Amino acid sequence: MTHNTSIIAGFAGSDFPPLVFPSNVGESGLVGSKAFKKRFQFGLTHPIKNGIISDWNSMEIIWDHVFTELNADSKDHPVFLTESPLTPKENREKMTQIMFETFNTPAMYVAMQPVMSLFASGRITGLVLDSGHGATHTVPVYVGYAIPSAICRMELSGGGLTEYLQRLLTERGYYLTSSGERQAVQDLKEKLCYVARNFANEMKPIFMTPPLAYELPDGQFIMIGDERFRCS
Repeated sequence: MTHNTSIIAGFAGSDFPPLVFPSNVGESGLVGSKAFKKRFQFGLTHPIKNGIISDWNSMEIIWDHVFTELNADSKDHPVFLTESPLTPKENREKMTQIMFETFNTPAMYVAMQPVMSLFASGRITGLVLDSGHGATHTVPVYVGYAIPSAICRMELSGGGLTEYLQRLLTERGYYLTSSGERQAVQDLKEKLCYVARNFANEMKPIFMTPPLAYELPDGQFIMIGDERFRCS
């Protein structure tokens, strides 16, 4: 499966995917977790924007990394890929071209991610709300097929919340603008932020909790207070 922030790969029939890593490529050519660990030394490229592949060279590097890590010869294995709803036809054609011409796969199939999520729940008909890093979709599925004319897309997403938290931290005097620092903001969001049950009450001084410290990978600490729930 291909997501904005992660790649999930494995073999059909396995209970769990053996390979899960960040979908980024470093300027040094490193991929996934290795690139992420050196994000403060080298810039990171994110080939997937808002659920759509936008950097095919980097995406090809990631797919090559997948085959290598799985110790699988692409010529011997049909490939099953997933894509976001409303992906342009041109992207699917490019994906197919790379798989057949570069990796020489014997066969491939592309499925919509929300449909696969519904299948995983044991259903073939239902309404799927899929909210990821790049976009949020509502996808009606009938007997295993999505209804394209009824799919709705919102730009509100996890990535948008991360960007908003980044702006809130700027107001506090923390300028986290590099690709590595943006990854740190995302990690901060996932570990410390929450949705307030009563936003108005939590904004009152009497209910405010003391700011929490978050350590950046370079050893510096930043303090985060009401930004923990304001970003959501």
